[in-house]
This record gives sequence, C-alpha cells and structure tokens, in this order.
Amino acid sequence: TYPAERYGLILWDHGSGSAGSFCLDENYGMDGLTAERLESALSMALGDRLRLDFIGFDVCLAANYEAMSVSAGYAANMIASQEIEPLGGWDYRVLAEHIGAADFYTSVLDSFAEKCDAAGNGFYTLSHIDLSDMSRFNEAFDGFAEDLARLSEVSLKSVTDAAAESMSFGLNAESEGYSDMIDLGDF
Repeated sequence: TYPAERYGLILWDHGSGSAGSFCLDENYGMDGLTAERLESALSMALGDRLRLDFIGFDVCLAANYEAMSVSAGYAANMIASQEIEPLGGWDYRVLAEHIGAADFYTSVLDSFAEKCDAAGNGFYTLSHIDLSDMSRFNEAFDGFAEDLARLSEVSLKSVTDAAAESMSFGLNAESEGYSDMIDLGDF
C-alpha cells in the first residue's frame, strides 16, 4: 500500500566466511545461509521486481567474492567485513539516522571504526562495495583463475607459497579452525 522509494537489507548474526555460512539459526542446530541459500532466498523474495540499494552483512567474514557475486544480482551496493567483527556489530543508531543520506556509507563505516576503537579493537575491516560493475570484476577474476590454474600445473608450491604469504582473515589455527580467507589483491 505504501511502497518505499528505496530498499535495503541487513543480515545479522555470526558468519564463517565463503566456505561456510552466516546468519546461523540457533533454533535449528545452527543451520546457516550459504551463498546458494542466499541466492535462492533473494530470488524468491525479490525476483526481478525489486532492486535493493544495499545489502549489508553485519556478520564476520562476509566481504568475499561469493557474497559479492550473489549480492550483485539484487543490490547496487554491499556493506561487509573481511575480518571477524567485534561483539555488538554495527552502530544501528547512526545507520538509522543517516539512511538515505548522501553520507550514509561513510557514516556507517566511520561509526563502526569509532565503536571498534572505543572497545580497544585495533584491527577491523568494514567496507562499502559498489557492485555496479561486477561483470568486469568477474571477467578479470575468471582470467586470474585461468592463469592460476595454468601456474598450478607447473608449480603448485608457488601458488601455495603465495597464498601463505598473503594477508589472511578470520581464524587460522588448528585450535580455532580455519576460515581459509586471503586478500585477493595481496595474493
């Protein structure tokens, strides 16, 4: 009856990176959304009828290629963190005060940084990602993957060494588990 001019979606809870899931449902054995399940849910809910201004992931380890690929089909922008988010996540008061404003993304990111700094968390990430040119990124990524496949046929050690030397995110220890997420640009 009263359609909004703009729409956004924020997914909140725990996240375990591109190889795992996010928004774990505590009522159903910690079952979570995978990229495939998110794609299915967005397709059923939105189809071709509605494009979101943004999809926000207030979860750990969601600024990854898989989440970007799914989100690009339904939203113009994405807000997500490469790293583990500190307890409490985003500052929703600031988000609500700036929604629809020209400084919306800057305000959300700055308030997150302020919240992390105040809690003594010295290392954090939160990004605003413009998804409007994802097709160009996909083409570049496909070329990179083809080059990587050719290189791994010659020397898999060079590939694994480069991955080991790249900036990593999330948990990367036997006692905690492995997220196996590295920075693509660094790699």
